[in-house]
Amino acid sequence: MRASHRTLAALCITSGLTFSLSSPVLAEEAEPSDSAISDIIHSYLQSRAGLITGETDSEQGSRFTSKLTHELGAQEGKLRAHRDQLRKLPFGGHRDAEVQVRVGKVDRSGSGVIRARAAETTKLFFRSVSTTVDPATGLTPPQHEGYSLTHDFVLRTEDGRWKIDSTTPHLDGSALPPPTQADKTMKAPQNDTVTAKSDKPAPRVERPNSAPTPDSGATPNRQGFTPRAEEAKTVAAPLDWLAMLAYADRWWGQVPDSQEFYNPEFRKYGNDCTNFFSQIILRGGLEPVGYWWNRTDPDVWFYGPSGEGFTAYSWAAAHNNAVYMYNFSGHTRDLVAGDPYGVWKAQPADVMYVNWDHPPNDPNGEGNLDHTMFVSGREAYPEDPTWPYAKEIFLTYHTNNRHNVPLTSVMFRDGWSNKDGWSALHTF
Repeated sequence: MRASHRTLAALCITSGLTFSLSSPVLAEEAEPSDSAISDIIHSYLQSRAGLITGETDSEQGSRFTSKLTHELGAQEGKLRAHRDQLRKLPFGGHRDAEVQVRVGKVDRSGSGVIRARAAETTKLFFRSVSTTVDPATGLTPPQHEGYSLTHDFVLRTEDGRWKIDSTTPHLDGSALPPPTQADKTMKAPQNDTVTAKSDKPAPRVERPNSAPTPDSGATPNRQGFTPRAEEAKTVAAPLDWLAMLAYADRWWGQVPDSQEFYNPEFRKYGNDCTNFFSQIILRGGLEPVGYWWNRTDPDVWFYGPSGEGFTAYSWAAAHNNAVYMYNFSGHTRDLVAGDPYGVWKAQPADVMYVNWDHPPNDPNGEGNLDHTMFVSGREAYPEDPTWPYAKEIFLTYHTNNRHNVPLTSVMFRDGWSNKDGWSALHTF
Protein backbone atom coordinates (compact mmCIF):
# COMPACT_ATOMS: atom_id res chain seq x y z
CA MET A 1 0.00 0.00 0.00
CA ARG A 2 1.40 3.41 -0.98
CA ALA A 3 2.13 5.86 1.81
CA SER A 4 0.39 9.22 1.77
CA HIS A 5 2.47 12.35 1.08
CA ARG A 6 3.49 13.71 4.49
CA THR A 7 6.54 14.58 6.58
CA LEU A 8 7.38 11.93 9.12
CA ALA A 9 8.86 12.89 12.46
CA ALA A 10 8.88 9.99 14.85
CA LEU A 11 10.85 8.18 17.48
CA CYS A 12 11.60 4.54 16.74
CA ILE A 13 12.66 2.39 19.66
CA THR A 14 14.46 -0.81 18.77
CA SER A 15 16.34 -2.90 21.29
CA GLY A 16 16.38 0.00 23.67
CA LEU A 17 17.97 2.43 21.18
CA THR A 18 16.24 5.68 20.14
CA PHE A 19 16.49 7.10 16.56
CA SER A 20 15.29 10.52 15.46
CA LEU A 21 13.83 10.70 11.90
CA SER A 22 13.81 14.43 11.21
CA SER A 23 14.30 14.42 7.38
CA PRO A 24 11.14 14.59 5.21
CA VAL A 25 10.20 11.47 3.28
CA LEU A 26 8.51 12.08 -0.09
CA ALA A 27 5.84 9.54 -0.77
CA GLU A 28 5.34 8.54 -4.40
CA GLU A 29 2.39 10.19 -6.10
CA ALA A 30 -0.31 7.79 -7.16
CA GLU A 31 -0.43 6.86 -10.83
CA PRO A 32 -2.34 9.57 -12.71
CA SER A 33 -5.64 8.71 -14.34
CA ASP A 34 -6.06 9.01 -18.10
CA SER A 35 -7.77 12.34 -17.49
CA ALA A 36 -4.85 13.59 -15.38
CA ILE A 37 -2.40 12.44 -18.07
CA SER A 38 -4.39 14.41 -20.62
CA ASP A 39 -4.15 17.51 -18.42
CA ILE A 40 -0.37 17.14 -18.05
CA ILE A 41 0.09 16.70 -21.81
CA HIS A 42 -2.25 19.58 -22.60
CA SER A 43 -0.31 21.88 -20.29
CA TYR A 44 2.92 21.00 -22.10
CA LEU A 45 1.49 21.51 -25.60
CA GLN A 46 -0.22 24.77 -24.60
CA SER A 47 3.03 26.15 -23.21
CA ARG A 48 4.88 25.16 -26.37
CA ALA A 49 2.30 26.99 -28.48
CA GLY A 50 2.71 29.94 -26.12
CA LEU A 51 6.32 30.29 -27.22
CA ILE A 52 5.10 30.94 -30.77
CA THR A 53 2.31 33.34 -29.80
CA GLY A 54 4.32 35.15 -27.13
CA GLU A 55 1.91 34.17 -24.35
CA THR A 56 4.71 32.40 -22.50
CA ASP A 57 8.48 32.78 -22.64
CA SER A 58 9.38 29.34 -21.33
CA GLU A 59 7.81 25.90 -21.40
CA GLN A 60 9.70 24.62 -18.39
CA GLY A 61 7.42 23.45 -15.62
CA SER A 62 7.07 21.27 -12.56
CA ARG A 63 5.68 18.41 -14.63
CA PHE A 64 8.88 17.91 -16.67
CA THR A 65 11.78 15.75 -15.58
CA SER A 66 15.18 17.40 -15.28
CA LYS A 67 16.26 15.65 -18.51
CA LEU A 68 13.33 17.01 -20.50
CA THR A 69 13.71 20.47 -18.95
CA HIS A 70 17.29 20.57 -20.21
CA GLU A 71 16.23 19.47 -23.71
CA LEU A 72 13.43 22.03 -23.89
CA GLY A 73 15.73 24.81 -22.78
CA ALA A 74 17.91 24.15 -25.82
CA GLN A 75 14.86 24.36 -28.12
CA GLU A 76 13.27 27.51 -26.73
CA GLY A 77 15.71 29.92 -28.35
CA LYS A 78 14.99 28.46 -31.80
CA LEU A 79 11.24 28.73 -31.27
CA ARG A 80 11.44 32.35 -30.11
CA ALA A 81 13.60 33.21 -33.12
CA HIS A 82 11.06 31.54 -35.41
CA ARG A 83 8.26 33.50 -33.72
CA ASP A 84 10.10 36.76 -34.38
CA GLN A 85 10.66 35.82 -38.03
CA LEU A 86 6.95 35.02 -38.55
CA ARG A 87 5.98 38.41 -37.14
CA LYS A 88 7.82 40.11 -40.00
CA LEU A 89 5.62 38.39 -42.61
CA PRO A 90 2.33 39.84 -43.97
CA PHE A 91 0.09 37.85 -41.62
CA GLY A 92 2.00 39.23 -38.62
CA GLY A 93 2.71 35.96 -36.84
CA HIS A 94 0.36 34.61 -34.19
CA ARG A 95 -1.37 36.20 -31.21
CA ASP A 96 -3.16 33.31 -29.50
CA ALA A 97 -3.37 29.51 -29.46
CA GLU A 98 -6.17 27.04 -28.87
CA VAL A 99 -4.95 23.51 -28.13
CA GLN A 100 -7.07 20.36 -28.08
CA VAL A 101 -5.70 17.01 -26.89
CA ARG A 102 -7.15 13.54 -27.11
CA VAL A 103 -5.23 10.79 -25.32
CA GLY A 104 -5.49 7.42 -27.00
CA LYS A 105 -3.48 4.38 -26.01
CA VAL A 106 -1.99 4.40 -22.49
CA ASP A 107 0.51 1.69 -21.53
CA ARG A 108 1.04 1.20 -17.80
CA SER A 109 2.92 -2.08 -18.03
CA GLY A 110 6.35 -0.64 -17.20
CA SER A 111 7.51 -0.26 -13.63
CA GLY A 112 7.55 3.45 -12.86
CA VAL A 113 6.87 4.29 -16.51
CA ILE A 114 3.70 5.28 -18.39
CA ARG A 115 3.62 5.54 -22.17
CA ALA A 116 0.83 7.51 -23.81
CA ARG A 117 -0.08 8.45 -27.35
CA ALA A 118 -1.96 11.71 -27.80
CA ALA A 119 -3.51 13.50 -30.78
CA GLU A 120 -3.08 17.28 -30.81
CA THR A 121 -5.14 19.72 -32.84
CA THR A 122 -4.01 23.32 -32.46
CA LYS A 123 -5.25 26.62 -33.88
CA LEU A 124 -2.81 29.53 -34.09
CA PHE A 125 -4.62 32.84 -34.57
CA PHE A 126 -3.09 35.43 -36.91
CA ARG A 127 -2.14 38.89 -35.67
CA SER A 128 -2.60 40.96 -38.84
CA VAL A 129 -5.00 39.29 -41.30
CA SER A 130 -7.96 41.48 -42.26
CA THR A 131 -11.62 40.50 -42.07
CA THR A 132 -12.47 42.32 -45.31
CA VAL A 133 -14.42 40.29 -47.85
CA ASP A 134 -12.31 39.30 -50.87
CA PRO A 135 -14.07 40.41 -54.08
CA ALA A 136 -12.58 37.44 -55.96
CA THR A 137 -14.49 34.93 -53.84
CA GLY A 138 -16.95 36.74 -51.58
CA LEU A 139 -15.15 35.10 -48.64
CA THR A 140 -13.24 36.56 -45.71
CA PRO A 141 -9.63 35.44 -45.26
CA PRO A 142 -8.89 32.72 -42.68
CA GLN A 143 -8.21 34.09 -39.22
CA HIS A 144 -6.11 31.19 -37.98
CA GLU A 145 -4.04 28.29 -39.20
CA GLY A 146 -4.23 24.81 -37.75
CA TYR A 147 -2.30 21.59 -37.56
CA SER A 148 -2.87 18.10 -36.23
CA LEU A 149 -0.06 16.02 -34.86
CA THR A 150 0.31 12.73 -33.02
CA HIS A 151 2.79 12.54 -30.14
CA ASP A 152 4.25 9.72 -28.06
CA PHE A 153 4.91 10.64 -24.43
CA VAL A 154 6.86 8.85 -21.71
CA LEU A 155 6.06 9.75 -18.10
CA ARG A 156 8.26 8.76 -15.15
CA THR A 157 8.39 9.49 -11.45
CA GLU A 158 10.93 12.05 -10.27
CA ASP A 159 10.96 13.58 -6.80
CA GLY A 160 7.84 11.58 -6.01
CA ARG A 161 5.78 13.05 -8.87
CA TRP A 162 4.79 11.79 -12.31
CA LYS A 163 6.41 13.95 -14.97
CA ILE A 164 6.86 13.98 -18.74
CA ASP A 165 10.30 12.53 -19.50
CA SER A 166 10.25 12.52 -23.31
CA THR A 167 8.08 13.62 -26.23
CA THR A 168 8.20 12.34 -29.81
CA PRO A 169 6.03 14.10 -32.42
CA HIS A 170 5.13 12.04 -35.50
CA LEU A 171 6.60 14.40 -38.09
CA ASP A 172 7.18 13.56 -41.70
CA GLY A 173 10.70 14.70 -42.46
CA SER A 174 9.92 15.63 -46.07
CA ALA A 175 7.32 18.29 -45.22
CA LEU A 176 7.33 21.49 -43.22
CA PRO A 177 6.68 21.02 -39.50
CA PRO A 178 4.12 23.26 -37.77
CA PRO A 179 5.46 26.41 -36.10
CA THR A 180 5.57 24.81 -32.65
CA GLN A 181 8.00 22.21 -34.01
CA ALA A 182 10.13 24.71 -35.94
CA ASP A 183 13.26 23.52 -34.13
CA LYS A 184 13.01 20.30 -36.16
CA THR A 185 15.00 20.31 -39.41
CA MET A 186 13.20 19.50 -42.64
CA LYS A 187 15.00 16.66 -44.38
CA ALA A 188 15.37 16.10 -48.11
CA PRO A 189 11.93 15.00 -49.33
CA GLN A 190 11.05 11.49 -50.26
CA ASN A 191 10.08 11.74 -53.91
CA ASP A 192 6.59 10.32 -54.46
CA THR A 193 6.82 10.83 -58.23
CA VAL A 194 6.68 7.80 -60.51
CA THR A 195 7.04 9.54 -63.94
CA ALA A 196 6.17 6.98 -66.57
CA LYS A 197 5.51 8.17 -70.14
CA SER A 198 5.63 11.62 -68.61
CA ASP A 199 4.78 14.87 -70.33
CA LYS A 200 5.97 18.31 -69.28
CA PRO A 201 4.42 19.57 -66.04
CA ALA A 202 3.17 23.09 -65.49
CA PRO A 203 5.85 25.80 -65.85
CA ARG A 204 7.41 26.82 -62.59
CA VAL A 205 9.56 29.61 -61.26
CA GLU A 206 12.08 29.77 -58.46
CA ARG A 207 10.69 31.15 -55.27
CA PRO A 208 9.45 34.66 -56.11
CA ASN A 209 9.74 37.65 -53.88
CA SER A 210 6.63 38.84 -52.08
CA ALA A 211 3.85 39.83 -54.44
CA PRO A 212 3.96 43.33 -55.96
CA THR A 213 1.77 45.78 -54.09
CA PRO A 214 -0.78 47.97 -55.90
CA ASP A 215 1.45 51.05 -55.61
CA SER A 216 4.77 49.36 -56.42
CA GLY A 217 4.45 49.69 -60.19
CA ALA A 218 5.72 46.13 -60.64
CA THR A 219 3.86 43.91 -63.09
CA PRO A 220 0.89 46.29 -63.45
CA ASN A 221 -1.06 43.96 -65.77
CA ARG A 222 -4.38 43.21 -64.08
CA GLN A 223 -5.24 40.27 -66.29
CA GLY A 224 -6.03 37.10 -64.39
CA PHE A 225 -8.28 38.64 -61.76
CA THR A 226 -11.82 37.42 -62.35
CA PRO A 227 -14.19 36.82 -59.45
CA ARG A 228 -15.15 33.15 -59.38
CA ALA A 229 -18.86 33.93 -59.51
CA GLU A 230 -18.33 35.69 -62.85
CA GLU A 231 -15.91 33.08 -64.13
CA ALA A 232 -18.41 30.27 -63.58
CA LYS A 233 -20.78 31.86 -66.11
CA THR A 234 -18.24 31.29 -68.90
CA VAL A 235 -17.60 27.58 -68.26
CA ALA A 236 -20.02 24.90 -69.46
CA ALA A 237 -19.45 22.54 -66.51
CA PRO A 238 -17.34 24.33 -63.90
CA LEU A 239 -15.86 22.61 -60.89
CA ASP A 240 -17.72 23.15 -57.64
CA TRP A 241 -15.02 25.17 -55.90
CA LEU A 242 -17.10 25.70 -52.75
CA ALA A 243 -17.50 21.93 -52.41
CA MET A 244 -13.72 21.62 -52.78
CA LEU A 245 -13.16 24.11 -49.97
CA ALA A 246 -15.71 22.36 -47.76
CA TYR A 247 -14.03 18.99 -48.32
CA ALA A 248 -10.59 20.38 -47.46
CA ASP A 249 -11.97 21.97 -44.28
CA ARG A 250 -13.58 18.67 -43.24
CA TRP A 251 -10.72 16.28 -43.96
CA TRP A 252 -7.51 18.29 -43.61
CA GLY A 253 -6.59 16.32 -40.49
CA GLN A 254 -8.39 17.74 -37.51
CA VAL A 255 -9.49 15.54 -34.63
CA PRO A 256 -13.28 15.18 -34.61
CA ASP A 257 -14.65 13.37 -31.57
CA SER A 258 -14.04 9.64 -31.96
CA GLN A 259 -13.45 9.87 -35.72
CA GLU A 260 -10.48 9.31 -37.97
CA PHE A 261 -8.19 11.99 -39.37
CA TYR A 262 -8.76 10.76 -42.91
CA ASN A 263 -11.79 10.01 -45.05
CA PRO A 264 -12.20 6.23 -44.62
CA GLU A 265 -13.40 5.92 -48.23
CA PHE A 266 -9.78 6.39 -49.39
CA ARG A 267 -6.41 4.86 -48.56
CA LYS A 268 -3.83 6.89 -46.70
CA TYR A 269 -0.45 7.15 -48.43
CA GLY A 270 2.92 7.63 -46.75
CA ASN A 271 3.21 10.93 -48.61
CA ASP A 272 -0.47 11.81 -48.62
CA CYS A 273 -0.52 15.36 -50.00
CA THR A 274 -1.43 14.50 -53.61
CA ASN A 275 -3.89 11.78 -52.61
CA PHE A 276 -5.65 14.44 -50.51
CA PHE A 277 -5.76 16.97 -53.35
CA SER A 278 -7.11 14.32 -55.74
CA GLN A 279 -9.95 13.68 -53.28
CA ILE A 280 -10.64 17.41 -53.13
CA ILE A 281 -10.86 17.93 -56.88
CA LEU A 282 -12.86 14.71 -57.29
CA ARG A 283 -15.35 16.20 -54.84
CA GLY A 284 -15.34 19.33 -56.99
CA GLY A 285 -16.56 17.33 -59.97
CA LEU A 286 -13.46 16.39 -61.99
CA GLU A 287 -14.29 13.17 -63.84
CA PRO A 288 -11.89 10.20 -63.47
CA VAL A 289 -10.31 8.96 -66.70
CA GLY A 290 -8.57 5.64 -67.47
CA TYR A 291 -8.35 2.04 -66.29
CA TRP A 292 -5.89 0.05 -64.20
CA TRP A 293 -4.08 -1.37 -67.26
CA ASN A 294 -3.03 2.11 -68.46
CA ARG A 295 -2.48 3.67 -65.05
CA THR A 296 1.08 4.74 -65.93
CA ASP A 297 -0.04 6.95 -68.83
CA PRO A 298 0.19 10.72 -68.25
CA ASP A 299 -3.32 11.36 -69.61
CA VAL A 300 -5.22 9.24 -67.03
CA TRP A 301 -6.32 10.05 -63.49
CA PHE A 302 -8.42 7.74 -61.31
CA TYR A 303 -8.60 6.04 -57.92
CA GLY A 304 -8.61 2.25 -57.67
CA PRO A 305 -10.39 1.03 -54.52
CA SER A 306 -8.75 -2.39 -54.90
CA GLY A 307 -5.26 -1.06 -54.18
CA GLU A 308 -2.39 1.12 -55.31
CA GLY A 309 -1.66 -1.25 -58.19
CA PHE A 310 -5.05 -0.36 -59.64
CA THR A 311 -4.70 3.42 -59.20
CA ALA A 312 -3.32 5.94 -61.69
CA TYR A 313 0.15 7.30 -61.00
CA SER A 314 -1.31 10.78 -61.29
CA TRP A 315 -3.68 10.21 -58.36
CA ALA A 316 -1.10 10.23 -55.56
CA ALA A 317 2.24 11.42 -57.03
CA ALA A 318 2.86 15.18 -57.08
CA HIS A 319 4.76 15.48 -60.36
CA ASN A 320 2.45 13.10 -62.24
CA ASN A 321 -0.56 14.91 -60.85
CA ALA A 322 0.77 18.26 -62.08
CA VAL A 323 1.36 16.75 -65.52
CA TYR A 324 -2.23 15.51 -65.73
CA MET A 325 -3.86 18.63 -64.29
CA TYR A 326 -1.89 20.98 -66.53
CA ASN A 327 -1.97 19.04 -69.81
CA PHE A 328 -5.07 16.85 -69.74
CA SER A 329 -7.67 17.75 -67.10
CA GLY A 330 -9.24 20.60 -69.10
CA HIS A 331 -9.99 22.41 -65.83
CA THR A 332 -6.77 24.29 -65.02
CA ARG A 333 -4.88 27.31 -66.27
CA ASP A 334 -1.23 28.02 -65.49
CA LEU A 335 -0.54 31.11 -63.38
CA VAL A 336 3.25 31.38 -63.49
CA ALA A 337 3.99 31.10 -67.23
CA GLY A 338 5.51 34.44 -68.16
CA ASP A 339 4.84 35.92 -64.73
CA PRO A 340 7.37 35.43 -61.92
CA TYR A 341 4.75 36.66 -59.45
CA GLY A 342 2.03 34.37 -60.81
CA VAL A 343 1.71 32.24 -57.68
CA TRP A 344 0.31 35.35 -55.96
CA LYS A 345 -2.66 35.32 -58.36
CA ALA A 346 -3.95 32.06 -56.87
CA GLN A 347 -7.49 32.01 -55.53
CA PRO A 348 -9.22 29.58 -53.16
CA ALA A 349 -9.67 26.13 -54.78
CA ASP A 350 -6.50 26.50 -56.89
CA VAL A 351 -3.51 24.19 -56.48
CA MET A 352 0.22 24.75 -55.95
CA TYR A 353 3.18 22.42 -56.36
CA VAL A 354 6.73 22.89 -55.15
CA ASN A 355 10.10 21.31 -55.78
CA TRP A 356 12.00 21.77 -52.54
CA ASP A 357 15.56 23.07 -52.73
CA HIS A 358 15.66 23.62 -56.48
CA PRO A 359 18.14 24.86 -57.47
CA PRO A 360 20.94 24.37 -56.48
CA ASN A 361 20.39 21.38 -54.17
CA ASP A 362 17.75 19.44 -56.06
CA PRO A 363 17.46 16.09 -54.23
CA ASN A 364 15.53 14.54 -57.12
CA GLY A 365 18.04 15.30 -59.84
CA GLU A 366 15.51 15.64 -62.65
CA GLY A 367 13.62 18.55 -61.07
CA ASN A 368 10.45 16.69 -60.17
CA LEU A 369 7.77 18.40 -58.10
CA ASP A 370 7.68 17.11 -54.52
CA HIS A 371 4.63 18.48 -52.75
CA THR A 372 1.00 19.35 -53.57
CA MET A 373 -0.90 22.08 -51.69
CA PHE A 374 -4.53 23.18 -51.98
CA VAL A 375 -5.23 26.93 -51.89
CA SER A 376 -7.83 27.39 -49.15
CA GLY A 377 -7.82 31.17 -48.66
CA ARG A 378 -6.64 34.55 -49.90
CA GLU A 379 -6.20 38.03 -48.43
CA ALA A 380 -6.50 40.94 -50.85
CA TYR A 381 -4.69 44.25 -50.47
CA PRO A 382 -7.09 46.54 -48.58
CA GLU A 383 -5.99 49.62 -50.55
CA ASP A 384 -6.97 47.96 -53.85
CA PRO A 385 -8.97 44.71 -53.46
CA THR A 386 -9.13 44.26 -57.25
CA TRP A 387 -5.34 44.04 -57.57
CA PRO A 388 -4.73 40.54 -59.02
CA TYR A 389 -1.89 39.69 -56.64
CA ALA A 390 -2.82 38.65 -53.12
CA LYS A 391 -1.26 40.10 -50.00
CA GLU A 392 -1.30 36.59 -48.50
CA ILE A 393 -2.37 33.15 -49.68
CA PHE A 394 -3.32 30.26 -47.40
CA LEU A 395 -2.60 26.58 -48.08
CA THR A 396 -4.12 23.35 -46.77
CA TYR A 397 -2.46 19.98 -47.22
CA HIS A 398 -1.59 16.59 -45.78
CA THR A 399 1.81 15.34 -44.63
CA ASN A 400 2.23 17.04 -42.29
CA ASN A 401 -1.47 17.82 -41.80
CA ARG A 402 -1.90 21.58 -41.85
CA HIS A 403 -4.78 23.98 -42.47
CA ASN A 404 -4.68 27.55 -43.86
CA VAL A 405 -0.90 27.86 -43.70
CA PRO A 406 0.32 31.29 -44.91
CA LEU A 407 2.24 30.94 -48.16
CA THR A 408 4.91 33.37 -46.98
CA SER A 409 5.72 31.14 -44.00
CA VAL A 410 6.31 28.24 -46.41
CA MET A 411 8.31 30.22 -48.97
CA PHE A 412 10.59 31.84 -46.42
CA ARG A 413 10.95 28.88 -44.08
CA ASP A 414 14.76 29.29 -44.07
CA GLY A 415 14.94 33.01 -44.57
CA TRP A 416 15.83 34.21 -48.07
CA SER A 417 18.71 31.87 -48.92
CA ASN A 418 16.71 28.83 -50.02
CA LYS A 419 15.46 28.39 -53.60
CA ASP A 420 12.37 26.32 -54.38
CA GLY A 421 10.64 25.71 -57.70
CA TRP A 422 6.96 26.77 -57.57
CA SER A 423 4.06 25.98 -59.86
CA ALA A 424 0.47 27.24 -59.51
CA LEU A 425 -2.64 26.21 -61.44
CA HIS A 426 -5.99 27.99 -61.42
CA THR A 427 -8.91 25.53 -61.35
CA PHE A 428 -12.25 26.27 -63.03
